[in-house]
Amino acid sequence: MPLRLWEYTVHDFRAFDNYGPYLLAVYSFRDRCTRVTDQSGNMLNRHAIVGEQRDKAVTHLSRRPLFPGETSSGNYPAESSPDVMSVQRRPCVRYKDEALTPLLRYVPAVPSLAQCAERIYAALWNGQGVPEPLKSSPPNFDPEGIEVQQRHAVAADGTRIPYFLIGKNLSAGAPPRPTILYGYGGFEISLTPAYMGIAGKLWLEQGHLYAIANIRGGGEFGPAWHLASRKITKHVAHDDFAAVARDLAASGITTAQKLACHGGSNGGLLVGNMLTRYPELFGAIWCSVPLLDMARYTKLLAGASWIAEYGDPEIPDEWAYLQKYSPYHLIAPGKTYPPSFITTNRTDDRVHPGHARKMAAKLEELGYPVWFNETVAGGHSGAVDNTKQAQSQALGFAFLRRTICR
Repeated sequence: MPLRLWEYTVHDFRAFDNYGPYLLAVYSFRDRCTRVTDQSGNMLNRHAIVGEQRDKAVTHLSRRPLFPGETSSGNYPAESSPDVMSVQRRPCVRYKDEALTPLLRYVPAVPSLAQCAERIYAALWNGQGVPEPLKSSPPNFDPEGIEVQQRHAVAADGTRIPYFLIGKNLSAGAPPRPTILYGYGGFEISLTPAYMGIAGKLWLEQGHLYAIANIRGGGEFGPAWHLASRKITKHVAHDDFAAVARDLAASGITTAQKLACHGGSNGGLLVGNMLTRYPELFGAIWCSVPLLDMARYTKLLAGASWIAEYGDPEIPDEWAYLQKYSPYHLIAPGKTYPPSFITTNRTDDRVHPGHARKMAAKLEELGYPVWFNETVAGGHSGAVDNTKQAQSQALGFAFLRRTICR
C-alpha cells in the first residue's frame, strides 16, 4: 500500500542535563520515507547525532507531507501549514545505521515517535485508490442502508445550528419515525463522529433515527462557539437545541410525539430544560446523571469548579439568570410534561445524585409521569462492567420504545 511521506524539520534545540547527547528520535519508518532537515533546510543524517548539537536536546519539530515528486525541503504549499509536535528526548550513543533497536531500551514503557508514526502511517495513503483495511473489530450492528446527513436549523438569532441525522432512508417522503435527539452544549466539548455500537444495535438497526446537535456551548467551531452559551447566555445552548427539535419535526421525518431527547451531565441540564421550557417539542425525555438544581450545585461535590461555566448562585445578579434555566425550580403544577426517565449513580463524584433524586421526587409529587433509576457503582460514567452498562442502556431504550415508538 502506498504511504504518505513526511518531511520533519528541527525547530528547537535546548540544553539538557548530564545524561549525555541526544538523538532525534525520527527514523526511516519505511526505507526512504523520511527526510529530516534543520531550520535552514539542510538534510540531516537520519541516524546520527544532529550536527553541531551533540550537547543539546531536540525538543520540537514540525511535520508536513512530501508531495509527489518532491524529494527535498521546499516551500510549504499555502494550504499546508506545519503542525508542531513534541519529540521525546532520548539519550544515546553513536550507533551504526543498522543498530537502532538498542535505542528503545532507554524508554521501554513509552512508545517511540517512530513506533507511533509507524502506526499512523499504516492508515495513511497517497490519495490514490481506496485505503486498504488493516484490522477491525467485529461489527456491533448491521449498517446496511444507514446513512448520515448534515443538516442545519436556524436559531432565534439567525445562527445556523448544524446537526447530524443518522438512519435509513433519509429521503423526503418517508413516514415520520421515532427519533432521538442528543446534545451536550457546554465546556467547549465537541460532539465528534464515533461508532455508536449500542444505539446502532438497539435503535438504528430497527429503522429508527438518531440526531446529534452541535449547539453553541460546545467547541465544534472554536472558543467563540463556546462563549456564546456561557453564564448569562447559557440558555442559548438550550434554545439552539429546541431549534433543532423544531427543524426535525418541520422536515417531516419525525413528529413531536415521536421525538425524544437524551443528554447526560451538562447534557442532563440541557434536556431538563427541554422538559420544563419546551415540553411541547418532545414525546419523551431521557435525562442521565443530570445537573438540575442550579441554586445548590456549587455546594455539591465538584460543583464549585463549574462557576465559570454557569455562574455563582450566591451572587444575586447571577442567580437572577441562573434561576431561569434551573429545571428543578422551573417545575410547576398544571403543565403538560412528556414522560421522563431520570438516571443517576450513587457513587457519582462529579454531579451529585441529589440532583436527579430531587427532580424525580418533585415530578412524582406533582403527578407527572416519571421513571427513576439509580445504580450503585461506576461513578459519573456508570462504567462498572459491560453487563451493568448494558442493563442501563437497555432500560433507556426500553423507556423510549414504550413512549415514542407506540
